[in-house]
Amino acid sequence: MEQKYLTYTIEELAADPAFIQWVREDTPWLELQELISNEPSFGEKAAAARELVHLLHFEVDDVSADFSSIWEAVEKSTSPYNAKVISHPGRTWKWVGGIAMTALLLMYLFVDFSGQKEIQAHFGERISYQLPDGSRMTLNDGSSSTFSSRDWSRARTVAMEGEVYFDVEKGSPFVVRTAMGRVEVLGTTFNVYHRSGDFRVYCYTGIVRVTWEGQEHILEPGEWTEVVGNELVLKSQGPLEAGWISGVQQFEEETLQEVFAEVERQFDVEVSCSRSTAEMLYTGFFSDQDLEAALEAVCWPLHLSWTTNDKLITIEEDSIE
Repeated sequence: MEQKYLTYTIEELAADPAFIQWVREDTPWLELQELISNEPSFGEKAAAARELVHLLHFEVDDVSADFSSIWEAVEKSTSPYNAKVISHPGRTWKWVGGIAMTALLLMYLFVDFSGQKEIQAHFGERISYQLPDGSRMTLNDGSSSTFSSRDWSRARTVAMEGEVYFDVEKGSPFVVRTAMGRVEVLGTTFNVYHRSGDFRVYCYTGIVRVTWEGQEHILEPGEWTEVVGNELVLKSQGPLEAGWISGVQQFEEETLQEVFAEVERQFDVEVSCSRSTAEMLYTGFFSDQDLEAALEAVCWPLHLSWTTNDKLITIEEDSIE
């Protein structure tokens, strides 16, 4: 019968009444212990499930108890620093009866055994998140970042994709990793952009060290760097702040393909245009508060028009006689 546990997920194993009793009472269960010894992958799963069971630090004696009080107990048992929980659509749970088990599985949403946390800003939303040391990161639409809360005191390291603004508290080195490059600071404000092969870093205050493919630049306030071809290019006279933080998306000689991609992220729409239109260059800005105004700001200078059908926006070139 214990063979059935080989197919269980960590959540299902931690919700199994017999498994919970074995963990809490520490009673012998020779058949299960034999499975753990003979199946290394199951052993790792069982260890994680045991830790999940141990995370339940409160008792619920009355099954009719107010659910809000249970939720409050869950929150008090989680991380002490300010965190915004990101839901993951599509994740399914196999629930079991009893409020105690419900609370146990709810706690799993907050706690990762490895301490690894993922923050996601989906299209049409922006997230500000406070890290364990008080540093703060703001994720632009369509961006994500991960970090380990368990290792944070030893190494302040964040991995990211998309565009993220950082306001870092002074302390040990703070490292941002992307698939293309590495950014290191001690205490500063800076912006990292990494999408579809583009990599740019802007320094607003403090000092920022940027590394890419063995090349390195030290940025001071007002400087920025980007990858151009096979070179990490240092540039001056950069913006004094990240405009997108206040709702303004700025561009300098960017292709409309990139500009419209930002429109899609900010307003959660789909933009369709011809290849020749996508290759046009645009310098300017738009506010992310109004879709029509944003399209006007981008299209009018380039003699473009648009039609809207629900979430599909079609861009066309105006005929000039």
